[in-house]
Amino acid sequence: MKLTGDLKFDNVAKLWRTLRRRRQPWPAAVDLGAVGEADSSALALLVEFHVRAARRGRTLQITGTPPALNTLARLTGIDQLLDLQPREKRN
Repeated sequence: MKLTGDLKFDNVAKLWRTLRRRRQPWPAAVDLGAVGEADSSALALLVEFHVRAARRGRTLQITGTPPALNTLARLTGIDQLLDLQPREKRN
């Protein structure tokens, strides 16, 4: 699943409701390369993705994590749970 735009409380809540209603499996891979700003609600969403993937015996892959979200994950200890692959630096 490729996420775009900002991942903040208001739009993460809307995304969460949309994903809960759909009948498709939850993602096992999330690309955050096109995400702008993100807050703690984005981390909460990624933790939920992680839990749901683990229930299916899968490992969640998260790529393109924005620097600020990596920092927040490190400060909260969530980086110990999630395998966050940082966004590649652009020249």
